Amino acid sequence: MKFGGEAMIKIGVKIQLKKEVLDTRGRTLLKLLQKENPLFQECRYGKYVVLSVKEKDHQKALKQADQAAKNILHNDLIETYELEIIKPIGNRK
Repeated sequence: MKFGGEAMIKIGVKIQLKKEVLDTRGRTLLKLLQKENPLFQECRYGKYVVLSVKEKDHQKALKQADQAAKNILHNDLIETYELEIIKPIGNRK
């Protein structure tokens, strides 16, 4: 897909609470999961944000997404984040 004649890259941002932070949603979900299947041992609750960046270069797109994650999408005091390129869109014929 092209936007205004320029290629776009999709980037996923996985946001989770730091291990030191009590994850009450994760604990609640784990209890429910263990009722169905006691083999579940851990559950961490988080967020997943998908960004479409108007950029051809993967490194530049990752840099833009990293800035957005640092400044807007996550709270550095209690959360961590990871970036991944989902798939480039555009330049497909």
